[in-house]
Amino acid sequence: MGHPPPPAASRAPRLPQGWLVAAGAGLLVVGAASAWWMLGRSSLDITAVRGAQPVLVGNGQAQPLRLSYSARNSQIRRVDVRFLRGEGHWSPTAWSVPVDTGGSSAHNGEVSAGTIQQVVSAPTQATFEYTLVDADGRRSAPFEQTFSLLPPVTLGALRWSQPPRLGQPLSVQLSWRKGAGDIVQVRQRVVESTQPWPEGEQTVAVQLNAANGHLNLPLQAPSQPLRATLEYELVDSLGVHSAPQQLALNLNGGPITSGPATVVGLQQLASAARDVPVGSVAGALIGAGIGNQFGRGRGRAAATVAGGVAGAFAGNAIQQRITGPGPWQTTVRFDDGNTRRLTHGDAPRWAVGQRVVVSAAGAIQLH
Repeated sequence: MGHPPPPAASRAPRLPQGWLVAAGAGLLVVGAASAWWMLGRSSLDITAVRGAQPVLVGNGQAQPLRLSYSARNSQIRRVDVRFLRGEGHWSPTAWSVPVDTGGSSAHNGEVSAGTIQQVVSAPTQATFEYTLVDADGRRSAPFEQTFSLLPPVTLGALRWSQPPRLGQPLSVQLSWRKGAGDIVQVRQRVVESTQPWPEGEQTVAVQLNAANGHLNLPLQAPSQPLRATLEYELVDSLGVHSAPQQLALNLNGGPITSGPATVVGLQQLASAARDVPVGSVAGALIGAGIGNQFGRGRGRAAATVAGGVAGAFAGNAIQQRITGPGPWQTTVRFDDGNTRRLTHGDAPRWAVGQRVVVSAAGAIQLH
């Protein structure tokens, strides 16, 4: 019995070799075009806006902001900012921040986004819209960012609980006003000192939860004479820092006569020339001489007296115009309790209660 012939093997159609080469070349062209398009096109995007400091404080001072971006073939020229919503009064509600990248068109970078400035007494939120604009006028997609502003912590004037004495315990009295969180730290730093301190910088844990008050902070008393400047700041539970304040220490046995001080008195002194009434005397003599030329007997005597009185008044007025106002005297109190009176010709630019710096020669400058 015969067997049927095996089925013929099917053969796949074969493309001409030229077609394969053309297809490969086409794919390469498409890939190159796509890559060229991706690399050549411009892009501009904001990736983040944040405060330059970890915590933004509403103390009325400008809080710097930083903007991170991703860009391609774009040179950024400015940041447009617009207030969207939030608590408190914000003015203006829109502004621009110029940007100078030095001609760089880097893919990623960071620029200034301006500042945020407000005075708050309670935690406050505000939302802003940011847009980048490049040299060709292209604009990025708007980017919204909400910021939280915390009320400040205030460290009042510092003073020694009692005048510092060598070998005796030291204690600093500070006044404070808290913000939204309790005050939990007092930080002390030795700014300068003529002798080494046991601890140049230290942090003291406290728990101050009242709205305001006073605190006595004991210090380890140095065992040898020195002059030093100490700096203090407060930190609350939300991470808000107070503005630092400085306090001078003198343990050389003598009183402090220069350095930071507080104005405790102002007075304008009489002119030195007024202490000798030259104008009044000269005017009286001249007036009496003129009056003596009139009348006879008692009349002449009366005219002489009247002329002398009038001449004294006139002479005094002329002297006042010539000599002008007298110098000023400022009384200051240093941090060790010592006071010093300083005389100066110019009208003071400070007021009672303000902090000033006094030089050894007696010059006064605002702190």
